[in-house]
Amino acid sequence: VVPREELMLTTRLGELRVKRVTQPNGQQRWKSEYEDVLACAVAAEIDYANAKALIDFDVHQQLDIT
Repeated sequence: VVPREELMLTTRLGELRVKRVTQPNGQQRWKSEYEDVLACAVAAEIDYANAKALIDFDVHQQLDIT
């Protein structure tokens, strides 16, 4: 089992949960929570795909993971 943590981040569309894992080689990955992205999309009155793209950009900038 790889170490994981749940973060609460603020993006241009609102707050949402992001899970971040550290793989055995030290590399990190993250994934935004579907339900939170959907809630942000509904609140912003945009489709899920556009919300996910905007949120992923913001999260990537905050976590600085390449």
